[in-house]
Amino acid sequence: MHHVIVRGVAKEAIFEGDNNKGFYLTCLKNAKLRYDVFIIAFVVMDTHAHILVETDVIEDMSNYFHLANSEYAKYFNYINERKGHVFGDRFKNEVILNERHLFNCVAYIHNNPVKANIVQYAKDYGHSSYTNFQLRTGIVDLDKAANFFDTSIENIDAMILEKTPTYAPKWEETIYEDFDTVAAEILARRSLQSFAGMVKNKPLTKQIAQELITRCNAPLTALAKTFLVSRPTISKIILE
Repeated sequence: MHHVIVRGVAKEAIFEGDNNKGFYLTCLKNAKLRYDVFIIAFVVMDTHAHILVETDVIEDMSNYFHLANSEYAKYFNYINERKGHVFGDRFKNEVILNERHLFNCVAYIHNNPVKANIVQYAKDYGHSSYTNFQLRTGIVDLDKAANFFDTSIENIDAMILEKTPTYAPKWEETIYEDFDTVAAEILARRSLQSFAGMVKNKPLTKQIAQELITRCNAPLTALAKTFLVSRPTISKIILE
C-alpha cells in the first residue's frame, strides 16, 4: 500500500474551490477504469492532495496518477486560460510498512483539514474519504479497504481520534538519501560485492529493495537496473 501526495506547482492552489476539488476526484475515478489501483482513503486540499492506494502492480500506480493528473492539468489550464505545468513534480510516494503505520496514515489524511484549521472536526470537511465511509459510496474501494481494517464510520472515527500526533509522511520530515551512496552502504554492511544475481534470494532482494525505496524513494527503473532484472520482475518480488 502507498501513501501518495500530489502538489500544485510552486504550491499553487490548484484545487481551490469545490468545483476544482470535485473535478480532481472525477479524474481519480475515471483513471481507475484503466488501471488496477484501489483508493483506500483520500483528502483534497487547496494546494495538494493525499491519496492512500493499494495495487499489485507498482507501474499501474505510476500510470494511474499520470493519467489522472494529466486530465486535471488540461482542465485547469483551460478554465484559467493558462499554459504550462500544473503539478509541482512527479507524485511523492511513501510505502506503508505495517498495520500501525496504515492506521496512523488514515488518521493523518482525514485530519489534514483539522491541522490546517479549516474545520474543527474531520467529519465536517466535504472533500475527503470520510463521507465515503459514512455514506458507503464514492471513489473509495470499500471492499478492498475492508481487507485491511473495519470500514464502519465508528471505526474510522476511532482511528482518527487515536492517531499518533507526531506522524507525518517521511518526505515532510526528511530529505531522501542519495541512491548510489545508500546502495554502496548496503553492500558494505552485508559484505557483498554487487547486487548481480541477488534475485535468486528473493527475501533478501525484497528487503534491500524496500530499504532503497524507504530511504531514497527509489523508482522501479532504478531498482531493476541495480538488480539487473526487468521492472516487472523486481515489482513482483517487492509485492510478494
